[in-house]
Amino acid sequence: MVQVQAFGVTGGVNDLVYVDGGDQVRRERDLLEQPTIYAATGKADLQIFTQADDGTLSQGDTVPMPGQVTQLRWDRPTNMVHVLGTSPAGRPTIYVVEPHGNAVFADAELPFQPTAWILDVQPADPGHDRERAVAFSGTGQYASVDVGSHAFAFRLPGVILGALTAGFLYLLASAALPPPIGRPPVRRSSRHRRFAIPTGTDRDERRLCRVLHRGQFRAARVFRPESRQGRRATLELLAIPPFLGVLFGLGLASKWVAAYAIGGAILIILLRSSLGRGIALVGMLALTSIFGYIAIAEDPPNWVFLIVMVGLTALLGFGIVRREGRDPSRFAIRSWLRWWRASLALGWVLARLVVVPVIVYVASYIPWAISTAGGPQLLAGWPAGHSGQTFLDLQVQMYRYHDEFRIPHGAGSPWWAWPLDLKPLWGYLETFVDGTQATVLGAGNPFLIWLSTGAVGFGAWEAWRRRSWALGFVVIAFLALWLPWARIDRVAFNYHYYVALPFAYLLLAWFLAELIDAPSERMVRLARAAFAIVLFMPTLLWAFKTPLCVVAGVGQVSPGAGICAAPLTDFALPVVAWTVFAAIVFFLGIYARSPRRMVTVMLGLAVVVSLALYPALSGAQLPNGWAWIYQGLLPSWDSTFQFRSNTAAAVSTPLLGLGSLAVLFVTLALTTGAVLLARLARGTRGGGDDANGSTAEPALATPPAVSAGRHRICSGSGSTLGRRGRHRRRACAI
Repeated sequence: MVQVQAFGVTGGVNDLVYVDGGDQVRRERDLLEQPTIYAATGKADLQIFTQADDGTLSQGDTVPMPGQVTQLRWDRPTNMVHVLGTSPAGRPTIYVVEPHGNAVFADAELPFQPTAWILDVQPADPGHDRERAVAFSGTGQYASVDVGSHAFAFRLPGVILGALTAGFLYLLASAALPPPIGRPPVRRSSRHRRFAIPTGTDRDERRLCRVLHRGQFRAARVFRPESRQGRRATLELLAIPPFLGVLFGLGLASKWVAAYAIGGAILIILLRSSLGRGIALVGMLALTSIFGYIAIAEDPPNWVFLIVMVGLTALLGFGIVRREGRDPSRFAIRSWLRWWRASLALGWVLARLVVVPVIVYVASYIPWAISTAGGPQLLAGWPAGHSGQTFLDLQVQMYRYHDEFRIPHGAGSPWWAWPLDLKPLWGYLETFVDGTQATVLGAGNPFLIWLSTGAVGFGAWEAWRRRSWALGFVVIAFLALWLPWARIDRVAFNYHYYVALPFAYLLLAWFLAELIDAPSERMVRLARAAFAIVLFMPTLLWAFKTPLCVVAGVGQVSPGAGICAAPLTDFALPVVAWTVFAAIVFFLGIYARSPRRMVTVMLGLAVVVSLALYPALSGAQLPNGWAWIYQGLLPSWDSTFQFRSNTAAAVSTPLLGLGSLAVLFVTLALTTGAVLLARLARGTRGGGDDANGSTAEPALATPPAVSAGRHRICSGSGSTLGRRGRHRRRACAI
């Protein structure tokens, strides 16, 4: 039975194109979810018709064009619709329409009015694909337009920002991470530059103090406008927070995950003062009670997130007492009043980190609001004459999409699997006419990721042991960008971890520099153990693949099939070969070797792994079948290994209620217990308040002097030399 549908198009249709693609092709090529017909009417617009699964068509929106358009072609390799028409000035032009947003983003004027034109593209043979639009005139002339380089336009900003990110990370490491203990500053200088670690010179120490001490507003107590230092501090306080707010706003406009970074920045600032630490503790109690209860009210309940939040809140209370030497409940009004100037500075900074990003985020939607497609509104009634979707409606729609998205994905992975690099994202796989294949594997270097995971744990411990705000800054930044994903119920992917990964790599670079320049015997033993675990990690994952499959819930997704059901004997030969290789590397390059040799061997192995993975990371053409070899490197990299994902419908839970109060009571009780435990431990070590009620600060882990003169490393008052000595003393405290 033939089904005929009739649509009335004013003026008729000059030409149309069918943007098609099967389900697999749409996933690989990022095509439209539904096949779509674009029709040119000879006017300055395109008509859109979408095809449902049963073949029926429905008329969609109209795509406005800069000029009249008459003919269309679809470029399958790039998934772009090329439209022949005229410019507003009447000159012949080829436009480019991006189908996802139905937006015109490029045009190319032709030197003549063509009588015919074609797309010279070959999707199945990229080696000979000329990626050209060729137009012919009635007099024998022809013109060629490049139609295959659109990726350059929208990928160039990401490449530039990625390169800038690497530079900023170097500057951050140079200004923030603490130097190793036990070596003179001059000797540290030449070596730490390789790892982007601070030199330890007078200038770096002053900059370190300014950024992490005075710059984070503890010096709000000692602002002296009459002095040069006070004026500079005031200028930094007035200028830097709004600038950071703009950067966070741009990040928020790009992706909502920037909200995690904003929260981390606020926490870092709050932890820099007694007043801020009290606010941070109250804020953590509120967040845990609200979002913790919402997490366990879901179906199934997310107990892991609640446990993480309660543990962090109790740890914060414990740390405040160790830092302050008193119970946070003893914050008195009179002590707060002594911080009134710091309170003003703190309020200014927090307002800039919250208000400015919101302003920038809203402003980024102005081009969307003034567009004519659908008549959207930034606010109800503006722009004048628009009656479409409002800005707030769009935000609610986006939030509901993420909250209610419950479709599983074969490459999805939970947040806890990312530091182990258990599931890369296979973004592309294509077979070509010459018998070659190309694949894009969205995976990082597993050896570096495994090493950085251990470096995060070591950095967190050293930040606590040394009372190092610099290390604490990097650790908090990492956790703020990673741990919130424990609350996300929708399917997530390993690339969500890449925002936090740079901070893990910073800690890895610091750990390696510490291991080379100033290792203790305990650190050397720890490094050997960590390197051994990383070397034998593939063996461990294969040997314990059955428990791994159980924890991941693979049996609930694909029971009785795939890599988890296959016996280990099927992979015995490559697993044994790698185990022997790892043992040789360990005993020849790690065991009983110097720290420098250990670091060299591990970094060399990481380079070799990167080179081996490069063909799969870059989409290079490989012999047929080679692309599947990469899936056999680790059991969880196989396409049949799929993590269990939440497919239950989202539950609507009020923010405040009896459940939130119950969680608040439990969290408060556990935090109080942690506070009492910290006071007990401090009293056992001889700390606590003195007779006058003042706080005895814990001794800082400052290194002993190893040489005389200017090579001395901050040993008590010996490093206090006039005005600059104050900066050195602060650097030692950090």
